[in-house]
Amino acid sequence: YNLTVRSSRRRFMASCYLSASGCCRFGCTSLRRGLTQVLAARVIHSPSWEIPMNQAPKWFNVTAFIALLWNILGCIAFIADMQLSPDDITKLPEAQQALYAARPAWSVAATGIAVFGGVLGCIALLMKRKWAFALLVLSLFGIIGQDLAMFVLANSAALAGVVPVILQTVVLLVGIWLVLLSRKAITRGWLS
Repeated sequence: YNLTVRSSRRRFMASCYLSASGCCRFGCTSLRRGLTQVLAARVIHSPSWEIPMNQAPKWFNVTAFIALLWNILGCIAFIADMQLSPDDITKLPEAQQALYAARPAWSVAATGIAVFGGVLGCIALLMKRKWAFALLVLSLFGIIGQDLAMFVLANSAALAGVVPVILQTVVLLVGIWLVLLSRKAITRGWLS
C-alpha cells in the first residue's frame, strides 16, 4: 500500500509492502502499526503538519475584501440619502422626488439592514466566521424588501426609468452571490 502525506511545504511518501508472512518493511507485525509509526514520526518532526488542509484560498480573501468595499459604498450612499433635507429633495428632478414621496418607512429600514448587514457579513467573511452566512442572508432579505417597495409598491421603473432597475438587479445579484459564497465557504470548512 502507498500512503502519501502532504503538507503545505513538503511531500512525504511512505510505502509499506506486506510480505507473504504478513510483516511489513518497518519491522512490525501489521500494516496498521507500520503506518501508525510512519505517521507518528511525521507529526513529531514537522510542525507544518498542523496547517489545516481546508484553509481558504487566496481569492476568497480578495473577493471578501472587494465585497466589503462594495457594501461600504452602499453604507455611504445610505447615509447620504438619510441626510437629505426637504430642501435638498425639492432640488431633485421630479421623478426622484416622486420616488422619495412614494417609499414607505419600512423600505428605508430594509435598505439600512441590507447595507449594514452586508458590511458586517463581509467583515465576518474576512474574519473566517460562520455567522457571516446569517448576516448575509439578513442583508439579502433587506435587499428583497427594498426591491419590493421600489418596484412593486412605488413602481419606480415607470417613475425613474431603466437605470434604477439595472442598479437594483446588480445589487440583488451581488447579495445572492455573497450568500452562496458564504455557504460554500462553510461547506468547504473555510469558516469556523
